[in-house]
Amino acid sequence: MRRAIILFVALCLGSVAYAQQSNEQSLVQVVGYSEIELSPDLFTVSIRITERDSKGKISVESQTREMIKALKAAGIDTDKELSLSNNSIDYYRRGTSLATTLYELKLHSVADLNAAFRALEPLGLSDVEITSATYSKIEELRIELRKRAIINARDKAKELAEAIGQSIGSCTQISDHNGNIAINAARSFKSTNAQSYGDMAVEEAYDISFRSEKLCYSLSASFELLPLEK
Repeated sequence: MRRAIILFVALCLGSVAYAQQSNEQSLVQVVGYSEIELSPDLFTVSIRITERDSKGKISVESQTREMIKALKAAGIDTDKELSLSNNSIDYYRRGTSLATTLYELKLHSVADLNAAFRALEPLGLSDVEITSATYSKIEELRIELRKRAIINARDKAKELAEAIGQSIGSCTQISDHNGNIAINAARSFKSTNAQSYGDMAVEEAYDISFRSEKLCYSLSASFELLPLEK
């Protein structure tokens, strides 16, 4: 009796192992892929204003007023997009100090970016620098790329199965290996320079453009491999 029970258990375990092996053999595994080209549409510009060490000194406040006036004339909403980063005092030349103020300007198009630089150029400010260039709708884009990738995986699995006279069933597993996908095309540009910096092409003074960047997404998926329905 004991021997019969042991034999029965062994047969059951063997059946489970065979079923698992059979199930593994009935899967088609593929990698889904999607990509899109985009250009940054959200820019951060750092503007440093330093008190000028000339006769009578040109104050930070005076330069700030001129900056705001020029930006508004260029169509920039300074009330909404311009913010103060910090104030400081730079010490140099024994016994002399100059006040410095750092502003951050948010811009939402390359056209506004160019307009801002053209407006600021005649003012002779200490430093104007593009600190970041990003894509404003990256979260929505990530969702869309993920959907496109799994659809691409399904289409690949179907194509492979049909090539050998079979079809696919349910998706049994999806492995998403992507981290945080984001575009961060930070560029550096001084207000007194009109050369090229990496992907940022300055064709003439303050005619700034960005090359589009390719954003990619991939995942792996497994589908049931079934006989082709007749």
